[in-house]
Amino acid sequence: CSGSNIIQRNDDCLVANVVTPLGTEKLFSYYDSSNTDLGDNPSSLANIKRIKITFRVQETNPNPNVGGTISSTLSSSVVLRN
Repeated sequence: CSGSNIIQRNDDCLVANVVTPLGTEKLFSYYDSSNTDLGDNPSSLANIKRIKITFRVQETNPNPNVGGTISSTLSSSVVLRN
């Protein structure tokens, strides 16, 4: 995988060219059972019931007539069973 800021697992590239999410979005957001944001450092792991993952991928625009960059924001949540 080429590019900067690579998300990888066991030295295998999963996503390249990851940039900071837009606005106030964080890479990981933690929520309790009432869907309240627990902030960056939840006081107890047992309180975490959902984790939202948000990131943006940015590439150079392949159209030389347009230039600049294109980006896509991806977001998904993981609901914990315990």
